[in-house]
Amino acid sequence: EKFSDSENAFLVAIGKGIGTRIAIGGTLKWIHHKLAENKADGMGLDVGAIVKIDEQLQLAATVHDIGTNIKWNTESRIEEEVLSVRKLGVAFAPRDMPLKVLFDLASNAKQDLRYHLGVEYWPLSTIAARAGLDHRTVTLGASGAFTIASSTLELDYAFAPDVLKQQATHRMSLLVKF
Repeated sequence: EKFSDSENAFLVAIGKGIGTRIAIGGTLKWIHHKLAENKADGMGLDVGAIVKIDEQLQLAATVHDIGTNIKWNTESRIEEEVLSVRKLGVAFAPRDMPLKVLFDLASNAKQDLRYHLGVEYWPLSTIAARAGLDHRTVTLGASGAFTIASSTLELDYAFAPDVLKQQATHRMSLLVKF
């Protein structure tokens, strides 16, 4: 039997620089999951900070899904807890190159420590290519940035094999900077 499975997250984020070396931010998100004829909704919160060591090196820490739960519309009205994920990361950008190398470690209450490694290359100021490892799984991505009036729109695409090895996962996002 075949059925549909769709997961969407709608995010609103805000960040603020503190001086020239520190930035903090947070994201409020609404999660909507549809599986066959059933639906689930929930809210979540992410927080993070970045410390700029110098022009080439940045350190970051985040906590994702603080207090995030999704409630199903099934007869049982079951509520699922989304486990919080803590991440520590580093980003390195060589001088005079449109390249960035990123590495982070992530953990939650029920998984072993996971690592992520990525490379981002901007051959033009408006187009990026990405490649990475998501804990031994190869991922690929791209971005296009466009300026309209005083706002910047960035369209991101990411491709990764599905964790269940059935089909690929495609992720798209639109970022608006104003």
